[in-house]
Amino acid sequence: MASIARLSLLRVTTIPSLSSLFSYSIPSFFNLQPNYKVSSTRSRFITSSMASDSKESPSNNPGLHTTPDEATRGYFMQQTMYRIKDPKISLDFYSGVLGMSLLKRLDFPELKFSLYFMGYEDTSSAPINPVERTAWTFGQKATIELTHNWGTEIDPEFKGYHNGNSEPRGFDLACYKITACLACGKLPPILGKDT
Repeated sequence: MASIARLSLLRVTTIPSLSSLFSYSIPSFFNLQPNYKVSSTRSRFITSSMASDSKESPSNNPGLHTTPDEATRGYFMQQTMYRIKDPKISLDFYSGVLGMSLLKRLDFPELKFSLYFMGYEDTSSAPINPVERTAWTFGQKATIELTHNWGTEIDPEFKGYHNGNSEPRGFDLACYKITACLACGKLPPILGKDT
């Protein structure tokens, strides 16, 4: 059951081609049917939402700046951190199901934790030198940092981390863009795993 609750933290999205916008298929993880059609009402909502950019204008968003401050020019979202119970299971999920690569692993024996930085970068061109590899990793956009506190994977008293979907509410989900739903077929078998 915890695995199904975790699916609310993960949203896999396909981007349809324009020619198939009104009849593309979306995977259903809960009834395990491979596809279902989006209703024409939902399709109209999607296209009208995509066509309207007035909601993004500064006049509709008090406090929105359209030109970044020179001091922050070049900033980008580098990583999001998730705490994990078992790196073997989590690495299997992020690399085997989502197709991410391990960009860098950092171990902190004195503090008894490890960090795994995952992303969609080609690691064949990554530096081999550990210091340069760390700098290269922190230069990548939109990575995931998996934080493992040693021993949680074998501690029978460890109940897991708060997922933000129960009180107090907080973090809701992460969304991954995929080009085809073929990878979605791998999701149902992993529902029993505790990632």
